[in-house]
Amino acid sequence: MNLLSCLIPKAQVATLEGGETVRAAVQKMSYHHFTAIPVIGSEGHYLYSISTGDILFYLQENDMTLKQMEDVPLEVIPIHRPLMALSVDAGEGEIESALMNQNFIPMVDERGIFIGIVTRKRLVEALAKKE
Repeated sequence: MNLLSCLIPKAQVATLEGGETVRAAVQKMSYHHFTAIPVIGSEGHYLYSISTGDILFYLQENDMTLKQMEDVPLEVIPIHRPLMALSVDAGEGEIESALMNQNFIPMVDERGIFIGIVTRKRLVEALAKKE
């Protein structure tokens, strides 16, 4: 399967930069109604995706309020369910595994630079058209 045919390009994807705060993450996720969002390094590399669950677990484990967490940098939040990033030449097994466990697949080029995402919905639609 050609993942590029299902790609939502980086320019159309809401992302966060590695140095941003929990406040920025919550605001962006709330605005877009997302439960997870990719975090990108300063040179464009995919770092990880942070979820509302990661933030809530941190809140609970550290007995903090959301207000107290506003200025906490994202990099201190542990990621409980890391999202696997794939390259455009990923094999079927990798795609199936990611599709079963993730709502979206962060896509990277051969250098690890974030190029966009493939959503589960787009992938299922493409597979349905194929049959």
